[in-house]
Amino acid sequence: MDEWLHTDLPEYEKQDHRLALEATGLIGAAIETTAWALSFITFKLYENKELLEKLRAELLKEALDNQIPPLAKLEALPYFSALITEALRATGGPVSRLPRIYPDDPTVLRSTHNGKPVEYTVPPGTVLSMSSTFIHNNPELFPEPHEFKPERWLDNNGKRKRDMEKYLMHFSRGTRGCVGLNLATAELYMGIAALVLQVGDHLELYETDARDVKTVYDNFAPRPYKGSEGIRIVLK
Repeated sequence: MDEWLHTDLPEYEKQDHRLALEATGLIGAAIETTAWALSFITFKLYENKELLEKLRAELLKEALDNQIPPLAKLEALPYFSALITEALRATGGPVSRLPRIYPDDPTVLRSTHNGKPVEYTVPPGTVLSMSSTFIHNNPELFPEPHEFKPERWLDNNGKRKRDMEKYLMHFSRGTRGCVGLNLATAELYMGIAALVLQVGDHLELYETDARDVKTVYDNFAPRPYKGSEGIRIVLK
């Protein structure tokens, strides 16, 4: 904020309401959504130790003395990449509806319904918005969407599949897509690699179940049921 105030921007760009919007964006987009995804992955790894062991075995192929490999090597690991992608699908990033205003001309949208092609004409000036949750939990796109399946992003040879990534909206899409997506992705890879390699089996879940990672409320980032104490773990 100090840097912002000492730039050559016009004074109206430095007013309190604008600074408040910037602060909200930093906290909501750069912290809350990534923290939720990290928490979700942590829960899934310690809920199902088979996932943890499979990921650790893959990481150890690149890790030396349990040190975290470079980011480029982490991103190239097919199972790790599939696990991160599945977690982003399951958590949705910002689940709030992100509005878009259509331009001056009518726009024709083409889709399918019950296997049949349909068209919708959107009048100019129309505001459209939707939540990533609706896409990511669409069973026509992702069979058994409420099941956590990193394998859906792998082919029969264990190689990464990319064909379904076009339906992922966790970082939004287009010119209004998240500018911090590379940073957020790096945090996920580096954070989970550190957890698996350097903490490993020294943690276990404490009074935590699947309800604590199920999206119930839209608070920009996902939120579980009221009364949830979040992901709780203990050292062994």
